[in-house]
Amino acid sequence: MNKFSIIIDNFNQILALTEKNIKLNLRFKFGLLVTFIAPLVIIIMPLIIMGQFFNYNANFGPWTKENYLVFQLMAYNIMLLQGIVSEFPSQLKVEKYWKTLPSIIIAPFNRFNLLFGILLSRLIIISIPFTIFVIICYVYYPISIFTLLFILFLYLLIALIFSGIGLILGIYAITRESLWKFFAFIINLIMWTSCIS
Repeated sequence: MNKFSIIIDNFNQILALTEKNIKLNLRFKFGLLVTFIAPLVIIIMPLIIMGQFFNYNANFGPWTKENYLVFQLMAYNIMLLQGIVSEFPSQLKVEKYWKTLPSIIIAPFNRFNLLFGILLSRLIIISIPFTIFVIICYVYYPISIFTLLFILFLYLLIALIFSGIGLILGIYAITRESLWKFFAFIINLIMWTSCIS
């Protein structure tokens, strides 16, 4: 096989896995809806509280009413991306319990394609609300196109970091099921105390 056909074969495997994961996620619409609404609930309270303070012309360092709203809307997108962390353990556990994980491991199948398929399916699922909030931020607080492209690049890097963390949790989810919830709890604590939150 030449290199071009190998690339096409890997690409087709990733697309097949992505399609399967998207169809599975779309079957459970309530869970998908909760995925989109839960981050909104988290950012609404700070917006209401700070919005009231901004009405009284209060100053909070560099924050103004306009850029604080954009900051919160961008935080919504970060929270959508944070779902990647839990996506890897849940997908790998599904493969394990369906008894398809051993088949994938021994099949002539690149294991990285499984990981890229999980990541790509999650990015496609959250792409609609993600894009809507990026457009709202851009309309509400216009920036240069280069700054916007740089921000989108940073979002991509954040998604890759979250997928790495999710992969570590996924390994524990399929090998040490008694420990993976503990590690998930530790990672959630780290995220809550980090600059992400």
